[in-house]
Amino acid sequence: MDENIHQYVREWWENKVFTGHKKDEENMQKFEEHFGSKMSFNKRMEDRDNLKDGCNFAFVFPKIGKKKSLEMLNFIAEQTRILKDKEPRQRLKNLWVPEIVDLDYSEYANEPMYKGTLFGKPYKDGILLVNNPLKGNEGVVFLEIADTKNDDETPAGKSIFGIFQESFCNYGQIDWNHKNFDEQVVVYIAQPKVSKSTAARLVFKNNVWMDKLLKYLRKADYSAPVYNPPKDFKDFFIERTKATDFIGGLKSIDNKENNMTEIVIKEHSKKDCLQSGCAVEILALYNEYHSTSIDSNSRREEPKDLLEKLNFFDEVRRLNTFDKIKNYYMQEIFDHEKDIDIFDIAGEKDDVAYERRIAIHLKKVIVKAALLYHCVNKGLTFCDGREINYESKSKTDCLLFWYQIQPSELILNVLNANNFPLCMRNSTIVNDADPSDKMVVDELDVDLDYDGFMKEAYKHQKSFEFKNKHIIEEAMNSSLGYTMPYDGVFEILHDMVFSFIKFREYQDYITIVISDDNERYFFEVFDKKQKDFQYFLWNNLKLNENYSEDCIQDIYTKLATCIRDAKVLIERDSSMQYRGRRAPSNCKTNSVYHIYFPKVRYRRSSHAAQVKKEKDFFNESRKFSGTRRAHIRRLMSDQKPSKKQLLLAKRLDIWIPDGHTFVRESEWGNNMTKREYRFRNTALNGVFYYDNNEMSEAQKINELGPLGFEEYCRERIKKLGYEVKTCQNYDGGIDIRAMKVLDNLDTEYLIVQCKHWKKPIPPNEMRAFKTACDEEHSDYKKVKMFITSSRFSPSAKELANKHNIIMVDGDDLISRKEDNGS
Repeated sequence: MDENIHQYVREWWENKVFTGHKKDEENMQKFEEHFGSKMSFNKRMEDRDNLKDGCNFAFVFPKIGKKKSLEMLNFIAEQTRILKDKEPRQRLKNLWVPEIVDLDYSEYANEPMYKGTLFGKPYKDGILLVNNPLKGNEGVVFLEIADTKNDDETPAGKSIFGIFQESFCNYGQIDWNHKNFDEQVVVYIAQPKVSKSTAARLVFKNNVWMDKLLKYLRKADYSAPVYNPPKDFKDFFIERTKATDFIGGLKSIDNKENNMTEIVIKEHSKKDCLQSGCAVEILALYNEYHSTSIDSNSRREEPKDLLEKLNFFDEVRRLNTFDKIKNYYMQEIFDHEKDIDIFDIAGEKDDVAYERRIAIHLKKVIVKAALLYHCVNKGLTFCDGREINYESKSKTDCLLFWYQIQPSELILNVLNANNFPLCMRNSTIVNDADPSDKMVVDELDVDLDYDGFMKEAYKHQKSFEFKNKHIIEEAMNSSLGYTMPYDGVFEILHDMVFSFIKFREYQDYITIVISDDNERYFFEVFDKKQKDFQYFLWNNLKLNENYSEDCIQDIYTKLATCIRDAKVLIERDSSMQYRGRRAPSNCKTNSVYHIYFPKVRYRRSSHAAQVKKEKDFFNESRKFSGTRRAHIRRLMSDQKPSKKQLLLAKRLDIWIPDGHTFVRESEWGNNMTKREYRFRNTALNGVFYYDNNEMSEAQKINELGPLGFEEYCRERIKKLGYEVKTCQNYDGGIDIRAMKVLDNLDTEYLIVQCKHWKKPIPPNEMRAFKTACDEEHSDYKKVKMFITSSRFSPSAKELANKHNIIMVDGDDLISRKEDNGS
């Protein structure tokens, strides 16, 4: 056999060939003749055919020893066999043991190495890559040459080479226009864990994938700032390679098609997700800063006297402590927060105003970048050093944390370890989705096309003016001198999303944290000097396509009323009803707060007309003669009102006390007065957040008759992929029968009961439905579903769960999410 073949490769082939055969002189002669004539082994490494048409290569460093080398050679050979009939991009080329050359360790000994990143530098006639594989992968290399699917994308940050979970990305480390790469690309690969002073030498000559990649890399302008960061930020981009690879893996269409996305997610812990989100958000802020023009359209159309933008790195370097960042933010940005949302700026028509507002917006970008770069320990702590409790949250929560959080939330330091920002789109909480879900992936943008973004942002032009500012005036003009209870928490009793609100008052502002049961939050600030909100919450919620103007007005009215409750009340200490330090109701975290019950008494007119109005109301509310009017009903202590019923009550402007629900009318009376509150004492009762779709759907269901509701349910069943059987003349306890053929060719037989009731479904109805299902004959798998426009009683729920009956109630019907039948 040719002397170029390494002895381990020769031995592997001998073991393979002579397994089950006698190793005598005659067979050895045949072996030598056969493999000695194989051109793939006789040729020099750079002339081998399998270095010309492949993009995935595998080989072994023989210094790991004979036993492991033979094991790895066998593994590589098996992988090559398995992949040989795949698409060219997926095939693996086996290089066995390539040319091994000496390497001066000082070439890279003092260079910084980052987790998940291949170190690369120019070396001799090519490029040196240093790979630090995970334990167990030492001595074997799977090298991938990156694909260039979109030649229009910038090569900045593009992954060039990958070895296992490490990548080498293009940030100007290599001059790809150098003459060394005109005829061939020589790659030296070192694994210092195996040998510090040797490297594998691969020569790619006329390789179709490498030639295409090189052509793509040579088109870049390497004088651009991204390729030439200041010396003290030399590795600003490189050290974030692992994070960008992870986010890129979530977005990769190839990964989704090959079912690799879930593997990518599984390999990253919650801590990794939190740190990756921080690392990539800094890059996104850099890209936003550099992509965003501070010149108005008219100035850009006639490029003269263009404004000069400060250097990103100079500003981040200058703002290198928390105190510097905070002072800069409070002086330059805080008072302008409600005017610098990028979606509002996109619609600014006045050139001077646009340039002023966009300049302040970019200052805010710098502030967030400085905070993330200097103050949060690579994404694991708040600015004061407190650790973020990521273990109790989902991977999606962790990924979105640094994308969603605002500088004000970090600088004002009002969050606790369990607080994670909420992301809501189209009234759906993105945090609840899987990390690979398109909703999540769409939030994780790094690159920014300024013109395209501003064009898209222009579509979201929505104005908002809080109508009840007189409530704020009343609070701020109070002479009593009261302040909000410090970190006082007020529970939201009936909402399906939010659970409680925490207030903290400072000299010039009041911070407001609105939390769900996992302490994921929206943030708001009330500016006492301007006597107005900063409208952070509005800027979040307005991105929902079907947001409700009435809902936003209601939310700010509730917040304003809570502030007034604390400042304009009589016998404050007793009427605020301090409930002790405990966890808020329904809260799933371990946080405890000072809980207050917002029951307050106001100074009010004792005029006879006012007293008569109140008396009329209370008298009238007790009248139920003739047809039944809409009314409120007390609930059991362990029950909560339905969101659908609360929305209907809101539409009819009916106040729902704590512990009650709304019962719709049979016929309204003609002389009902609007309630005048003597005790405006439940500002946070009732539904807190809803959108137009939910309100519209609730109204639609309310107007249906029994047959109309059954037809409504039939259409819902069709949306789930079922074929509804022709309606029979009899009921028999079953309203809808439907069939669906599953992907595995099994057939489901769906049996549905529909009840358009006002009261909750009792257990006897559930029991009767179970009996009807048992008596229904079918050769297929039965699926049982009970749909109601009201709710299920606790006993009915218990029976349904026991007998695997799917429950769909009124709240499910008005939700945007379709039931999946599981």
